[in-house]
Amino acid sequence: MTVDEAVQLGKWLVQQGYAKQADVEDAVKQFTERPCIQFTHVLLKNGWMTGQLVGQVLQKTYRAPFVDIQRRQPDRAVLTRIPADLAMKHHALPLYHSGGNLTVAFADPTDREALRAISAAAKEPIQAAIAEEGELLAALQRHYGAAATAPAALQEDVDREAFKFTEDELQGMVQDDLTAVREFVDQGPTVLLVNMMLMRAIASGASDIHVEPYETTTIVRFRVDGTLYDWRNVDQRAHSHIVSRIKVLSGMDTTERFKPQDGRFNAKELVRRDIDLRVSSMPSYHGEKIVMRLLDKAGARRPLTDLGMTVKDLEVFERMIRRPWGMCVITGPTGSGKTTTLYAALERIHTVQKNIMTIEDPVEYQMERIVQVQINERQGRTFANVLRSSLRQDPDIIMVGEMRDEETAELGVRAALTGHLVLTTLHTNDAAGAIPRLVDMKVEPYLVASSVHGVVAQRLVRRVCTNCAKPYQPSYELMLWSNLDEDDIKDWKLMHGSGCERCNQTGYLGRVAIFEMMPVTDPIRDLCNANSGATAIRHQAVAEGMKPLRESASETCAAGTTTLDEMVAATAL
Repeated sequence: MTVDEAVQLGKWLVQQGYAKQADVEDAVKQFTERPCIQFTHVLLKNGWMTGQLVGQVLQKTYRAPFVDIQRRQPDRAVLTRIPADLAMKHHALPLYHSGGNLTVAFADPTDREALRAISAAAKEPIQAAIAEEGELLAALQRHYGAAATAPAALQEDVDREAFKFTEDELQGMVQDDLTAVREFVDQGPTVLLVNMMLMRAIASGASDIHVEPYETTTIVRFRVDGTLYDWRNVDQRAHSHIVSRIKVLSGMDTTERFKPQDGRFNAKELVRRDIDLRVSSMPSYHGEKIVMRLLDKAGARRPLTDLGMTVKDLEVFERMIRRPWGMCVITGPTGSGKTTTLYAALERIHTVQKNIMTIEDPVEYQMERIVQVQINERQGRTFANVLRSSLRQDPDIIMVGEMRDEETAELGVRAALTGHLVLTTLHTNDAAGAIPRLVDMKVEPYLVASSVHGVVAQRLVRRVCTNCAKPYQPSYELMLWSNLDEDDIKDWKLMHGSGCERCNQTGYLGRVAIFEMMPVTDPIRDLCNANSGATAIRHQAVAEGMKPLRESASETCAAGTTTLDEMVAATAL
């Protein structure tokens, strides 16, 4: 479509009441700057028209039938009639045979060159249909492979400039494997950048990848050991293509840009690592922000002894999770490693003689011989409904990802009282706070006292990098914030990292958990029955030998494993 044709189409849209004059003028301006994209795609991208309305407009404008690619899947037999490279070049997707003609969906059915090329390749007459460009590109990716991901605009030099890679970056993708590097480069700049992003994130041990759009740039950040770091800045022109690639991989709707979406995919075919990625998109002022959570399946099989528990803590926790019935609660804020601890506990007590079920939102790691149910509230699979049904599945052990509401809490407590071991999590600041929190969720105090036999609070602190660790003297301000004096730390082995290539100049490498183990004893049950607060329960637990989180952090710091800064950040005074 030429610029003049776009202007005429814009006038017609305004006359028919499909679009506003100001929106059409802005769209024509953007199309004039980049005539290689579809004019209606500009309207759709900016939210000035809906996808359904665009389909109606295209059908009337081009006098060709409109096809909803998401609902009308192509017949497998016709996909081979057109070579993949030709289909991707002309954005043509064969759909089905009808009346002796092959119906083919195009982004622009008026492109005579494309019509002739596709008809010659198919060796039969074709009937041109029209599809929304974003949906068509997603379908090409699904049926013809990763090379179809990049839109035609990316083939232009003006957009290739948005994807700049250094020789070091290309060589760093696949160590000592130039053939693999060339394969990545041949797949196109969008695929190259996303694959590079995944490789670097996995290599650095990142737990999350953030793709954040701003006015003039897109910033890609990795969360490593709980802290966000910038990886690289990307030209803003490349942002929509990166988002489309990630959406295609994770099974999201590429045409929906104005509502949050969730998806998931496995990176094994892309970067040769069996890692699941949980993807979330969120519309923002300058475009969609993407956050990807990396779920390394190896993390689910970490033994309890590898989590940082002392011998005494491990002994106490083992007694909690080896009870035949009752409830064990893990508490802590988001990102404190509660799920990892629960999976490690399940691995510890898992035997073929036990029926174990998990109820999660979402299922983060898949485990063998354990039935895992993912919550989906739109389909009626809430924590409460699934927990109620699971009790009829003859379980021995039930893991409930989180006690979110009153009904789930009551059902979990009653399951613990009827002969099941229930492992679950709560969001409280310390172990003692879990008891009154359950009471606040309308569970009777006597039921909490009878069912809960152990609570564990935990946090994660960063480990000092052993490669660049050296002794240091903390500042006066840090000592003040730590509520410590010189006598308190005179026997401590304080260490911090000076920064090196191994730890990416951060001074930290990896994380270790600190724990607060609170077995529910008879005196604590009496306090629970009396509806006492968290303070009274905490004092009683400490009197019985419980080591508070701050003390656990202090011991970790004194051993040189972490720093005073981490101790202050992870625990309260």
